Amino acid sequence: MKVKTDHPNYLKDLDNNAILANDKQALLKHRKKLSESQQINNLRNEVNDLKHKLDLVLFHLQDIRGKHA
Repeated sequence: MKVKTDHPNYLKDLDNNAILANDKQALLKHRKKLSESQQINNLRNEVNDLKHKLDLVLFHLQDIRGKHA
């Protein structure tokens, strides 16, 4: 059973004495922040992958120029 506490954003679970956050707006804000952080990490990985591919292209270009010089 859950009961209200002195703080409106929290409930207390009487079965295990846990304090539970009850602020749905804070939860949504937190989830949005996690999603944005994941998107940034995905973009960072894509940029690093593109840098690596560009390095390979430049390496092969230099190799081709060296063979024809």
